[in-house]
Amino acid sequence: MSNDQEVLDRLRGYHDAIPVPPFDPADDVIRGRRRVVQRRVLTAAGAAAAVVAIAATVGALAPRAGDTDTLPALPTATTTPTGQPTPTVTTSASVTVSPTPTATATPTPTSTRADEPEPSETPRPSSTPSATTGTGSGWSSWVSVAGRDFRARLTPTAGDHNQDLTVEDRDGDVFSTTAIYNSEGRWGHAEDRRFVLYASGSRLTDLVSVDGTPVDTEVVGHISVPVPDGEDITEAPYVQLFVTVFRTDEPTAFASGRPSGWVVRTEQGGLWDLSEE
Repeated sequence: MSNDQEVLDRLRGYHDAIPVPPFDPADDVIRGRRRVVQRRVLTAAGAAAAVVAIAATVGALAPRAGDTDTLPALPTATTTPTGQPTPTVTTSASVTVSPTPTATATPTPTSTRADEPEPSETPRPSSTPSATTGTGSGWSSWVSVAGRDFRARLTPTAGDHNQDLTVEDRDGDVFSTTAIYNSEGRWGHAEDRRFVLYASGSRLTDLVSVDGTPVDTEVVGHISVPVPDGEDITEAPYVQLFVTVFRTDEPTAFASGRPSGWVVRTEQGGLWDLSEE
């Protein structure tokens, strides 16, 4: 006992003399988190293994596709229709075969002959206007200028240009121009050259002078031309088109496709001297 007590006293003395090594508490926290992560990984792996085992067990116990293919339902279904035509062929051949081809053969050529002229004639007129705008926009309302009624309309054309303009009175055509663009300005006149027409996207309100002489006895009217919806061939949306109709006291002379020596007033109030252009 004395030897053991002596050994214990020595060990106790050594223990008090040994210094405690320094340590960081953060290291203990990191080690603890690692243990938690390891345990979670092991738990997830165990759960996945259990799911796989259950799926394998269910797959082994489920019936296979080969077991359902061997059912004897198909041979019984094939034998039943083979027995039906055997007694029926003799009776249907003697009574029904002769009227059946004659009845079906009669409507077959009549239906095809009735259908043949419709596709051959229909696309020809419809393809022509669809090259530009499709259908015309109709006539405008009648406008009276100096006791004479006028109206106008645009009609679609095929080719590079998209519209033809026609102005007429009660007796027939008065003025027409082809290949008119969207609100493009065009001058014209009736057979009676006292009636002068101007087609444009804006209206002219007054004839100011002719060859430098003021004019105040003219009569002016405006036709609002219906325009189609959508865009023209230049991919610009259609705008309003007007035809201004002048009635002067004297016949009008034309030069370079427009009245000679005219000065007119626009709807914005500006003056337009036609001799300058």
